[in-house]
Amino acid sequence: MRQNTLRVRLLGPVDLQLDNQPLPPLDSARAESLLAYLLLHRDAPQPRQRLAFLLWPGSSEGQAQTNLRKVLLTLRRALPDADRLIEIRPRTLRWRPDAPLWLDVERFERAVADGRPAEAVGLYAGDLLEGRYDDWLVAERERLAGLHADALQRLARQHEQDHRWPEAIRCAERLIARDPLREEYHRLLIGFCRASGDRARAVRAYHVCATTLEDELGIEPAPETRVLYESLVAGAQVMWCCRTNATGSCVRPVPCSPDSIRSTNALYCGWAESRACCSARSRSPSRNQASQRRCARCSRSSLSETGARRSARSTVASALV
Repeated sequence: MRQNTLRVRLLGPVDLQLDNQPLPPLDSARAESLLAYLLLHRDAPQPRQRLAFLLWPGSSEGQAQTNLRKVLLTLRRALPDADRLIEIRPRTLRWRPDAPLWLDVERFERAVADGRPAEAVGLYAGDLLEGRYDDWLVAERERLAGLHADALQRLARQHEQDHRWPEAIRCAERLIARDPLREEYHRLLIGFCRASGDRARAVRAYHVCATTLEDELGIEPAPETRVLYESLVAGAQVMWCCRTNATGSCVRPVPCSPDSIRSTNALYCGWAESRACCSARSRSPSRNQASQRRCARCSRSSLSETGARRSARSTVASALV
């Protein structure tokens, strides 16, 4: 007689299906935790004493064993033909190795090992047992999250090779969302935006990176990140500065280089495709004293570096809410 296949998703919210028919959710967080532990350690019988300690570390041994029996009863009632799935002995519990099972964690790890990052990323719907905080989960959750990050990076590089820039950018953004303090992820995003031809988006991505590092760690971007940013602005068609008269009014915008700005205290008008975009920013020795002034000959202003940082800080704050 054919046994129905139980499909279990542990990545993200727990989801149970029997032959693709949804099962009612488990009403117990401990039942979910026990189910997950038995599934992830089904290669050997698990001592009841160890399971009780893992799930109720603050309880006495007797109370923990009582709690385990109650949760096991809940799990047996929730799973169809539970005795065909779980081997129950006086001292041990074990998920039967011959029970038909589809487990997302197993499929995810196999896809990573076989070099199928797109499949792995698709299977990873969230962290292991999302919303649960049992101590035993921490190491396994971090391990799987690390595999997911590796798969995302591989997938991003595949998209890069195929020049699928929107997909590559989305992968980099997902990496940053998972770990916004990982500077290499920000460099990936900056590079993909630049390669896609969206230099403005790449510059914004740099400022988000710089703002995050400054706000969270009190540090500046690494030299390689700064070099990447400088290569962005150096790649603009024209850099415009304002030559001023004695009153500080702009006489005319002229093309200039970063060196000329540093040496002459000229007013920097921003990287622009044409002279129409030219807002003056005072070049002060102290960046804290940098103030934005509108050039008399300009029709509109562009963001100074200080303004870009402010905009980036708003972006970071919105992402963290």
